[in-house]
Amino acid sequence: MTPQRRSFILLFLANSISGVAQGISMIAIPWYFLTILNQPQLLGVVYFLVTFIQIFWGLYSGSLIDRYSRKKIFLYINAIAGAVLLLVSGIGFYLGTIPVGLIALVFATTFFVYNIHYPNLYAFAQEIIPKEHYNTINSQIEIVGQVTNAIAGLFASMLLTGSETGVVKILQLSINTNIQFKPWTLEEIFFADGMTYMISLVIISTIRYRFSITPDKGDQSVISRLKAGFDFLMQRKPLLLFGTASLTVFLTVIVSNYILTPTYIFYHLKGDATVFGGMEVCFATGAIAAGLSSRYLSRLIGPIYGVLSLIGLCFLIYIGLLFNQSITLFFVLMMLYGLCNAGVRIMRVTYIFHQVPNYIFGRTGGVFLMIHILLRLLFIALFTLSFFSYKQQVLNAFAVFSGLLFLSVGAILIYRKKL
Repeated sequence: MTPQRRSFILLFLANSISGVAQGISMIAIPWYFLTILNQPQLLGVVYFLVTFIQIFWGLYSGSLIDRYSRKKIFLYINAIAGAVLLLVSGIGFYLGTIPVGLIALVFATTFFVYNIHYPNLYAFAQEIIPKEHYNTINSQIEIVGQVTNAIAGLFASMLLTGSETGVVKILQLSINTNIQFKPWTLEEIFFADGMTYMISLVIISTIRYRFSITPDKGDQSVISRLKAGFDFLMQRKPLLLFGTASLTVFLTVIVSNYILTPTYIFYHLKGDATVFGGMEVCFATGAIAAGLSSRYLSRLIGPIYGVLSLIGLCFLIYIGLLFNQSITLFFVLMMLYGLCNAGVRIMRVTYIFHQVPNYIFGRTGGVFLMIHILLRLLFIALFTLSFFSYKQQVLNAFAVFSGLLFLSVGAILIYRKKL
């Protein structure tokens, strides 16, 4: 086994362990705001504030990735996130409940970690993997990440509802496990999440790795380094447009998951936490399928047309959600949803890998992240209005997203030859 492959196996293992617990936490928090606090709009406000702060964090984190050892970055973010989760959990056990402000802190910490973790992971991959294996490694990253999401969805379905009769409900199927347990509290979920970060920290510390990129000489200020990312993309405007337009699927997915989907399930489909957890399983299953098939699709029609096709399919999914009232059909649509999101991401990242040198990868990624966050802020602010967030009116938000994806397809079609 080569040192590079060993490093990736250890990194995947660490990522999977923490990813399962992280996924459960990020399913539990929106559901808690909706069903326990009955304040989904409060989550929208928290999400907006967290996203606003991420404008600055996203830009800064991109410069960190290009300047410091990617292994050290993994170590620091796991240590900080683990400490926050365990501290909040401890306060919850002591008080018997967790104050809303601390739940928001966990929510924010998870997003801050996510916004540096994956760009750092992709930069790490590009740094040590030969070009001919870019598509393969991006597919593997997606598959491993989505397997953990599927496991997180299964556990969330069980832990949030409990099984006082020994029967658990998964994807609308009742399964008799003969194991009785009460629903987990947030402090218990956060404690498990914090411990997995610490386990990941130990695993990552054993990886043999030496940072091979020589940082730029001269002025090392954040502003000058970020300007380099902007300048690089402004000289390649079709790449800037493609990178931005192909982000729209991921944008709609992440806003939907935390703002729209819980309301859609609870009020429109009349579902419970098992449906929310089952949605994550179906979404991850579709994403795994994308990880297995996207490289073949990319070879068959190319990454540009591959991305176009999947954005178009996602547009049709949002149209389907407007008219759907079946939980079973909802699960099918979520599988296709996961397929679109992961497939676009794999082909998008592989294309950018070939267009952007590794020494500036973090900074260009920071530019795309800033654009993504600004758009996310716009839609979060819009969808916290009662016209979009109140019960059945959540359908209006899905109609807006379908229009956004339609525009993205048109933009890429116009520039497809230059790309």
